Amino acid sequence: MRELRSGSERFINLTDEQISGKRPIGVNPVDGKPLFLRVDRWKNTPITVPVAGDPDNKEGKVSWTLKPTIGGGGIRVQDLMILHIIQQSKWQIPIYFAVTVSPSNRIGLEKYLQMEGLAFRLRSHRVSAVNYDRLGKNLMTVVEDTTWSTDYAPGYKYRNLDDPEVYLNPNILKLLQNYRSAFMQLGMEKYQKLRNKRKDSFTTDDDLERFKYEALEPLNLMAELMPEDVVPVNSEEMKLQMGQIYHDSGDVERGKEILKQFHNSNRPDIVAFLLQTYTENGYDNEAVDVLEKWTLKFPADTAATSLLRQYRSRSEFPDS
Repeated sequence: MRELRSGSERFINLTDEQISGKRPIGVNPVDGKPLFLRVDRWKNTPITVPVAGDPDNKEGKVSWTLKPTIGGGGIRVQDLMILHIIQQSKWQIPIYFAVTVSPSNRIGLEKYLQMEGLAFRLRSHRVSAVNYDRLGKNLMTVVEDTTWSTDYAPGYKYRNLDDPEVYLNPNILKLLQNYRSAFMQLGMEKYQKLRNKRKDSFTTDDDLERFKYEALEPLNLMAELMPEDVVPVNSEEMKLQMGQIYHDSGDVERGKEILKQFHNSNRPDIVAFLLQTYTENGYDNEAVDVLEKWTLKFPADTAATSLLRQYRSRSEFPDS
């Protein structure tokens, strides 16, 4: 903390005595008593930070509840320091949380945090969860290793995420799912636009092709930067979303290939999703394959057995 305090931008305006816990850093807004940087019992605490000059904040303040972050009614020093930095910055310099920061470490600021790429920016008014414009500019701009700039420029350097010779330990692989989540959020937003345009009678074929391309673009770049043989997808829901986007956005075979990986699933919700997708697209043979595998594992499921007969009657498979 003392090292951070000595930087050129002094957001941490605490004395040595305050840091060591000998003198209070302020007043506890709950009971009006002195507040020290030490382990004190912490209750749900209403926090208010003044905001000036933000036309989107009519109240002129940001308010939230800072709950205990340690079991039994404690709060960590790091949480108090986040609050202190917010108060001292006075909204003059942007504050970010990396996407790898656990929600439990964001001290209840979710209503004011907006995803802009691989980081959440703290805003001085309530915002939607994702800024898709900035998310797209940052994620989709790949900065080469030889590219440097002294000014702000959007984009990221993605290093060694496609190299199978580079060891990625389980913790790193887990954190990298946040990167995948960012790409998928962008892809789902583009995909939803495509679905809406399909319902619009004024949408031309050229417009549809453009929206299909835009929906596939984040997924294709993600596959190029983080191939699954190097960075596996560890979420079944995310994988199913990928299959749905690929299929509905024009890459039908790739989408079907992904969905086929779930034909042996033991999860009723996944099987129901597959059957709905296959029914909507007239893929009776694929539906039969799913139900055959399911009824072999769960022969007592009479509803699935009856449904299998219906699909067989519409497919090339004879009843047996």
